Amino acid sequence: MSMYYPYLRGKQFELIALRDFANEYPNNSNICPIIEPVKENLKTLNNTIDVLKDQGVEFVLVLNPNEGDFYGKSINLIGGLENLADSKWVPGLIYSHNCEELGRLIQSQHLDNVVIIFKDGIDFERDDSLEKFLSQENIDSVVVSNADTRAGKRKLQNLGKKIIRLDDNFHEQKRNADYLNVQDEQFTEEPFYFKEDSFEGFSDFTTLPKSFSEGGSLPYAVAIHLTYHIPGQKMVYIHHFVSDSNFDQSNIQGKFAEAAKKTIVFFHYHSTYFHGSSLDELESYVRDGKYPGLGVIKKISIKHHLQLINHILEEK
Repeated sequence: MSMYYPYLRGKQFELIALRDFANEYPNNSNICPIIEPVKENLKTLNNTIDVLKDQGVEFVLVLNPNEGDFYGKSINLIGGLENLADSKWVPGLIYSHNCEELGRLIQSQHLDNVVIIFKDGIDFERDDSLEKFLSQENIDSVVVSNADTRAGKRKLQNLGKKIIRLDDNFHEQKRNADYLNVQDEQFTEEPFYFKEDSFEGFSDFTTLPKSFSEGGSLPYAVAIHLTYHIPGQKMVYIHHFVSDSNFDQSNIQGKFAEAAKKTIVFFHYHSTYFHGSSLDELESYVRDGKYPGLGVIKKISIKHHLQLINHILEEK
């Protein structure tokens, strides 16, 4: 039974982070990624499903995505993903006051062990059909943000559903340079407490914000967001390593080198902190004087977080 359910959108480098993690940690039972596709071109997603399948990694696939290319559209994802049949996948459905629609989808696609995702919390009082909908045997689990409301949690427990809490842990700043003002923050304590709080597992948006964006313009500053854990403590922190020459948009390679060198110093100084292959990759770019691009920086950040949480769960 997985414990951590990282919520990722199906953008290129988020999927590459999953592939890298799966190749390095085959048959992993601690982490079950939730993938919400955002691109109509499913080639990268199909490639990722192939890797997850080959490496025996279970995942939740959102069948009614509503971000990116799929915003405001109704689609049949299963038809475009030819390798799902042999994969360890679980159907996920996003709730947005649409019980009837979700019920029809479950029946028409003959879905089982369904995960219902409540991105914006759950309120039985405002949706009279919700309790009846969730009582279906086909529905196994719910992923819920703001999951600490007593009434909603109690009702879900009475329905016999597994509850996975969803948190938005990344505090997004307007500009990368603004992270210089909040270089070190608490990130999550859920790996240590979710079972005590009667949750089946925990979920977050990794080192990314909950709000979805397609990507922006060339930044004035480069920021590398890496989580870490101090041995013996029950808290995961995040450190924002930010470049210093942030006055214009020139010399992105130099800005990357400034931020990356700060990460190397930080993790070498704190030698007891988890140091996985993502940090080795980052160090290799600095050593070789290369700039990998902003997408690879994001991939390294996500993969490092997955590796760290897996390490913590292995140690428990």
